[in-house]
Amino acid sequence: MRARARDHNALLLRVVPDKLEPARAKIQSIDGVDSVETVTRRDGTVLMRVPAEARTKAAEIVAALGADGIVVEELINEVGMLDDVFYDITAHVAHRETPYA
Repeated sequence: MRARARDHNALLLRVVPDKLEPARAKIQSIDGVDSVETVTRRDGTVLMRVPAEARTKAAEIVAALGADGIVVEELINEVGMLDDVFYDITAHVAHRETPYA
C-alpha cells in the first residue's frame, strides 16, 4: 500500500544547515535529478528530498557532495506515508485542487 504514496522510495538527505543551498545546487546539477525539495521535520531539522526516479543516483549524489566537501550526515530511503495514500484515494478532485476552499 505504501508503494502508492507520492514519496515512496524518495531519498532524504541531511547536511549541515550552512551547506544546504550549495548541496541543493550540486544535486540539481546531476543528470537524472529533476528536482530537490526541502522538508522540515517536527524537530526543526531540514532535509532535502530527491524524487524516487533519481534514487538510483544515490551513490553519485553522495560522491558529488563529498567532492565539494559537503558531508551527508543522514541518508534515508523514504517509504511514504499511508496518510497520503488514504488522502489520494478518498479526497474529492475539487478538494485536491483547492484544499482549503
